[in-house]
Amino acid sequence: MENDKILNDIFKEKTGIDFNSKESLKNVNLFSDKINLQPRDLMTVCISIEKIFDIKFDEKEFLDRKFDTFNKIMELIKKYCEKKGRKNSR
Repeated sequence: MENDKILNDIFKEKTGIDFNSKESLKNVNLFSDKINLQPRDLMTVCISIEKIFDIKFDEKEFLDRKFDTFNKIMELIKKYCEKKGRKNSR
């Protein structure tokens, strides 16, 4: 399964947002008025990502705002999966 679809499925399950049906939102800040994601919801998304992809995000990535759009999160997942020597989580 492609990482993009897996990430989208996580967002759909945890927040109700389907980024694949709203491609234009993939580069929009998750906390903006267009998406209006609550921090607690992003934390549940983060926990699911770490569990499903078997990765652990560095706190610095949150502080550097690398975790604030769908596409930025996708880039982080790719980076961590490449470090582990795999393209997909499953």
